[in-house]
Amino acid sequence: MDVFEFRDKLAGDYRDFTRSFIQPKADDINAFLDSEYGGGDYWPSPLIQIKPSYPRFDPTSAAMS
Repeated sequence: MDVFEFRDKLAGDYRDFTRSFIQPKADDINAFLDSEYGGGDYWPSPLIQIKPSYPRFDPTSAAMS
């Protein structure tokens, strides 16, 4: 399983878990919840960061020593 399949499975499990507590009788509320869950709004977007503080390396000083 790759990371994308894992995320999709995790989000699906979370959706099923949270929906198990919510069983509204009104059709308009069901439609709203279906659209929210269908759009993935209940699950935050993944956070991707780049670490900008890598150690600096000066190739000329390494070649001189």
